Amino acid sequence: MNQIKSNSLWANSPKTTDDYIIVDVRTPMEFFHGHIEGAKNVPIEMIDNWFETISRCEKPIIICAGWDNRSTRACEKLRSRGVKVIDGGNWESLEEKFRNTD
Repeated sequence: MNQIKSNSLWANSPKTTDDYIIVDVRTPMEFFHGHIEGAKNVPIEMIDNWFETISRCEKPIIICAGWDNRSTRACEKLRSRGVKVIDGGNWESLEEKFRNTD
């Protein structure tokens, strides 16, 4: 599975948020209460509407959410349409990973 939590993936990947497009699939209210700086908020219900935009991104794409499986579900949807994405899991854990690589 292409999760950012995977040590081998992380070891071979760029380490700053500037190196990625980060898509947070939580609700706008959840996003408002906290998110990774520079992340784009695309609620999971809207992911299909953003397919064309996401599929044309030049940088690697990380999908994140809360403590549930929304990031995994969004990744499965995008992968089924041929988009390469990384499941970043929980946004706070992902933010901590980036912070610890400085």
